[in-house]
Amino acid sequence: MDLHEVPERDEREDRLPRWAREQLERCRRIARVSQESAREAHLKTDPDESVATLNSYDDLPIGLGADPRVTFRLGGGRSITAYVAGDSVILRGSAGLSIIPRVTNVVSVKVVG
Repeated sequence: MDLHEVPERDEREDRLPRWAREQLERCRRIARVSQESAREAHLKTDPDESVATLNSYDDLPIGLGADPRVTFRLGGGRSITAYVAGDSVILRGSAGLSIIPRVTNVVSVKVVG
């Protein structure tokens, strides 16, 4: 069974109390609706045609369009907006930015001031 596949009814469920069987069926309905919503969003925004994708826990990346600008709100009125320009990612902060190297391919960006 695929991790994202909604399981069908199991014959062992017949031995469960009615309330438990009803709860399992309710969970299956919710999972099917959520799965369909994720698929529809994925189809509307093709990740292969986008320079940025939203990667959620369902492994269906959602493209954010040809020229997305993503704003991260950090609290306290601070934010960082990111976008792609050529072969670079541009970060614009609500105040000064501090870039902290973590390892060769990871940095942290913090709004200071």
